[in-house]
Amino acid sequence: MKKASRFLLLWGMFLLAVQGLAQKATLSLDSTSILIGDQVTAVLKVTLPADAVVRFPEFSDTLTGAIEVVSQRPVDSVRDENLLRASRKFILTSFDTGYHAIPPLKVPYAIDTVLSELTTEPLLLHVAAMKVDTAQP
Repeated sequence: MKKASRFLLLWGMFLLAVQGLAQKATLSLDSTSILIGDQVTAVLKVTLPADAVVRFPEFSDTLTGAIEVVSQRPVDSVRDENLLRASRKFILTSFDTGYHAIPPLKVPYAIDTVLSELTTEPLLLHVAAMKVDTAQP
């Protein structure tokens, strides 16, 4: 009887661990350093159980005070038997030099009637000024 209880407990812990691994959101940049006015692609990726319904954030024209959203692509998703993998690309730019923090993005989702949200890690974007050669007239 003890072996059966221990087995069921371990099996339940394994299933919870697998369920936890299936829920994640990541934000990545194709470059962490750009010249002023250049564009960078940000990709927001979400992995959830297949029965989840996810709502990606919408941005008007700015992500932060110094980072502008040039465009947003439609959500691209693949759903198989167990997982939903969805992503969305954002084209960003900045006209302010320096290091700019991209705050954690929140991605709400629902499984059945349970509402929850995933949060990405914050990122830094370095925006450099273009060097001007003052030696040449």
